[in-house]
Amino acid sequence: MGSLDILAVIRAPLEQYPPSINQVALLAEAGLKVGVVDCHHEDFIPQVFRGPGTVERFRFCGHTQLYKEKLPNPLIRLWRHWAFQRRISRVFRQRQPKVVIAYDPNAMVGAGGLWNTPFPPKLIWHFHELCSRAARRTSRLSGRAVEFACENAAEVNLVIHPDEGRAEVFAKQAGLKTRPTVVMNCPRRLAKVPVDHLAAKLAGRGMAGRPTVYFHGWVGPSRCIEATIQSMPWWPKTSVFVIVGPVADGYRGALMALGGEVGVAERLVFLGSVPYTEALHLAAGATVGCSLVADQNDPNWTYSAGAINKRFEYMAVGLPQLADCGIRVPELVEQTGCGLCVPSDSPEAIGQALSKLILNEAMRKEMGTRARQLHLERFNYETEFQPVMRQVLAWLREGPRSCGPA
Repeated sequence: MGSLDILAVIRAPLEQYPPSINQVALLAEAGLKVGVVDCHHEDFIPQVFRGPGTVERFRFCGHTQLYKEKLPNPLIRLWRHWAFQRRISRVFRQRQPKVVIAYDPNAMVGAGGLWNTPFPPKLIWHFHELCSRAARRTSRLSGRAVEFACENAAEVNLVIHPDEGRAEVFAKQAGLKTRPTVVMNCPRRLAKVPVDHLAAKLAGRGMAGRPTVYFHGWVGPSRCIEATIQSMPWWPKTSVFVIVGPVADGYRGALMALGGEVGVAERLVFLGSVPYTEALHLAAGATVGCSLVADQNDPNWTYSAGAINKRFEYMAVGLPQLADCGIRVPELVEQTGCGLCVPSDSPEAIGQALSKLILNEAMRKEMGTRARQLHLERFNYETEFQPVMRQVLAWLREGPRSCGPA
């Protein structure tokens, strides 16, 4: 049992966040010894990492809530927060990592305690979201964790955000002298388009050969699922809407009821949660990808161009997409020739644009080719993470830890 180069910490299953998986994988492939403190959940199959380095998992079993669980009482939540922080401290004492990456506010609270150790590590805080009022209202404990993360971000060595707009807003929120480093949520570079697994799924449901509008990711109101269902009367009547990802039973029931009201319930296909790589295989067989996001007066969705994974995942498999008109989204999707953008609150605009894409095979082919090219040249995680990788390797070359926080 030796020391670690990197300790990655997240108060969720690592597999729930593809960008975090990508970082751990790239660090291991660079020959580094990486440890991961995260929470186990039965819905997620553990990722297999390869490379000359190593990845050790220090899993915290059963101590996280996802979409389908209710929050336990405050005493249990308090104990879990305390126990998770103790877990981080224990692993740090035993393995003495030189760099610690925290991926959410709860992890940042635990990592923040390492400032006062004799040899503090370099700290990276990778925010996925802004410190919004909504996040503070989730619960008192979560709210305090968010406030701690915002108030102390200026003290860490490197802050990361996935979107230019979010980085600018956060710099003002946290009083940072320099804007956070932007690492957009792209997938790893795919040398080849994954084999289509969707055709077989649809054939098994008696829907072989039907045009498919495809969505994968977290299934919730901010992803415009309702508006997309309401847009289906404008689609070709043979087309289906395939939804892949975790969804609460109650919300799924509400979506099916909405489909019934619109008269399209039999054209809704829920495939549930699948491993990340399988989602790419399914996307590769679709006709059009849907990456719409609703603003909902939440700055996290106002600034989402670089933060929504599926925008870049659809590019990676050469899938033309329909996106929203949010800040910097048209520049990323429509102006690059990868898809179309429409107001996310207009079912008619969504339906007409999807129909246009479904019916125009030449347009889709051109968009898919352009999307693949952009993925290979620019929008892949190897390219996005390169500045952070260079910084981490420079810290590790410095030898014994002597500085710690900025």
